[in-house]
Amino acid sequence: MICSAVFYLFLYGGAASIAQNYLHYRGWVPAREWLSAGRLWLKSLCAMGAVLFFLWIFFILLSKKVSYLLTIIKGIEKMDAREMDFSIPEEGNDELAELAACINRLACSQRELRFREQSLRDERERFIRSMSHDIRNPLAAILARSEYMRERETWSEEEIRAYIDSVCSRAGQIRELTDRLLNTNVRKLTHIENGRFLMEQMASEWEASLEEHFLCQLSLDACRNFEWTVDPGELQRIFDNLMTNIERYGNENCPVSLEIKTGADSLCITQENVISKNAVPETESRGLGIAAIRQIAELYQGSITINRTPELFHIEIVLKGLVIL
Repeated sequence: MICSAVFYLFLYGGAASIAQNYLHYRGWVPAREWLSAGRLWLKSLCAMGAVLFFLWIFFILLSKKVSYLLTIIKGIEKMDAREMDFSIPEEGNDELAELAACINRLACSQRELRFREQSLRDERERFIRSMSHDIRNPLAAILARSEYMRERETWSEEEIRAYIDSVCSRAGQIRELTDRLLNTNVRKLTHIENGRFLMEQMASEWEASLEEHFLCQLSLDACRNFEWTVDPGELQRIFDNLMTNIERYGNENCPVSLEIKTGADSLCITQENVISKNAVPETESRGLGIAAIRQIAELYQGSITINRTPELFHIEIVLKGLVIL
């Protein structure tokens, strides 16, 4: 309104000055009645011009606000359609700018929530696939042992007992793995006072499972006795995946080596085998086994290192948290 009033005074003053100079130039002296009528007519024109100027300024400012409001509405429509990959420019310092900032914060929080939800779904899927893969290992061992026993016509009582013990042990592993599959937070941590004896047991089972088809070279010379708080089931999963890797990809005509040694506060498990030329191409199952070993190693602040060539496969697993005796 102030701008319109100033514009009106400018128009009226300018027009009156121009008219007065024009009459003076022509030498005309209008009558008083004509002069009053002319001034009234001039004021009306200037007032109309000021109104038009005000409307023009008003519509320019309003069009910016309307355009900004439409931008905000489009952002709200994208949120309603669950499309959160947008950002509304925050222009000015008024209520619309505050509304745009609130919408941007809400969209950002929704994006973060979606990312976390997707990460949890992916992690859950990886866990299920890993556990399903690990469940197949003891199940495959039971089936292989059962097939072997079925093909034999006679067997001794000692062999029957060994078979029953093996089936019970593998069935217990399957039950434990399925329990973990139903409840991902279950870990049966146990304080082991004689860690070397536990490693000897694990290595002996590893050798017994492979010695029928492979020449096994086992070394625990550098493994000192230690104490450790560990979940034996997780260690068993590591050895099961190592055995499965050899059974699927190892060359039966070449030796397979397993070395277990201790460091200052760590346990290092190293396995090496020659890859069979007739082995099936590397599949997703192998990736799941390696991923399962890596996941378990990370639970003990450890790591795995893999060196693979077309002829040789070498894996080193480091687990920490030991107390050397």
